[in-house]
Order: sequence, then C-alpha cells, then structure tokens
Amino acid sequence: MSVSSADYFNSSDALLEIIEVIQADRPVAERRLQVGQHLLHILRAQTFVSYVHGPNGPFLDPIGINMGKEALDAYDNHYRHVDIVTPVLFRQGGASRISPPFDSKEEFVRDFLHSRGMYHGMNFFARPPAAGKADLRIWRNASQGAFTDHEVRLLSGVGGLIERMWSSPVPDTDVQLTPRQAQVAELVTAGLRDKEICSRLSLSLPTLRTHLRNIYHKTKVNNRAGLAAYYAQYRH
Repeated sequence: MSVSSADYFNSSDALLEIIEVIQADRPVAERRLQVGQHLLHILRAQTFVSYVHGPNGPFLDPIGINMGKEALDAYDNHYRHVDIVTPVLFRQGGASRISPPFDSKEEFVRDFLHSRGMYHGMNFFARPPAAGKADLRIWRNASQGAFTDHEVRLLSGVGGLIERMWSSPVPDTDVQLTPRQAQVAELVTAGLRDKEICSRLSLSLPTLRTHLRNIYHKTKVNNRAGLAAYYAQYRH
C-alpha cells in the first residue's frame, strides 16, 4: 500500500497525539474515547467500540463512536450471546482482523454487524486477559476494504502501549472446577459449539447444559464468552 507524504505526516501527528492521550492524567473512559477518535482518523474507519475486561468477560463500561446507546444495549442484552466474532479474536489476543463473509447467515454478522455497516473489523485484546484491561474494536464499511498487515501492526503498537501503561487490578481468588467441568470449560474456550462438545465428551445436550450452568455459577460468568475469558486467565 503506497502512502503519500501528506498521509504519512498526518498519521505520524495522529500517533503522537494518541501517545499523549494515553499518557494524560484524565479518566480512562475519556482517554479511550479520544484514542478511538484518532484511530478512526488514521485507519479510515467508521465505528469504534471499547470495553473493559471484567469478571464476566470483556464486556464492562462500553464506549462507542458511531455506535449509539441503543446499539450498545442491543449488543449487551442479546447479540453478545450469539457473537461468533469477538470470542475468536479474544482467544487470539493482541491485534487481529476479520472480514465475515458478505453473505453470512449468522445472526450476529447479518443482523448486528452488516445491518450497521460494519464489514471489516480489527480488534485488540490484552494477552493474557486481565481484569481492568481495555480492548479496542474498530470497524470499516464495505467500500473501505479489509485492514492491512501494516494497520494490524499499528493497532498492536497502540494497544500494547495501553496495556502496559493503564494499570489493572488482579483478582486474588479463584474457583475449583471438577475434572469434567474443566474439560467442558477448555472446549468452550477452544471455540467448540455444544454439539461438538457433546460428541467429544460423549455427553447428552441436557447434561452439557447442566455442566455449563454449574460452571457459570462457580465462576460468576453468564455466557460462553465470559467463561472463555475467565478460563483463559485463571485455569490451573
């Protein structure tokens, strides 16, 4: 990808401004919003969302640019439970990109992403995940095209700086899962769906769902993404 001198210097200025924002003595939520504004400018993107990682996964304290409260509430109340994209990027950690198929029939992609003009995404998640860490989620419309390797490296640098400079509390408690519960948690974290887990562990679907309910209760999470986040961080 060729970059003009003007684009290069504009991007350099914006990166310096991002660094200044990250280092500023202001509330983290305010700094997340300002970082998002700069990233949208540099990356020629339209939508920015950022959450903080908490006990139930990476879903606390959402802020959005071109993603209003109604959409954030819809995601929290329903779509994050059918989100097939975020858990994949979360497990990868760091900066990664994704462009779901334009003709996807998945509910989250079709009814939440594409219906809001989000076709090409790039996320940054702390690796390993930790309570208090902020993530960065950026989306482009269909006409802008997929993110490049260069842009992934740029987001990785910004996210890595945030990860190092914004402190996060580390919980000092843990829970004990039974061996079978640990197997289920491991397969959920690996991204397997219910039928695949049942086949792998020779379980009936009702039995699997009983295990999941018990695991959610023990770990104080309320969905698969939250369990994956918890298990990735606190497994023995």
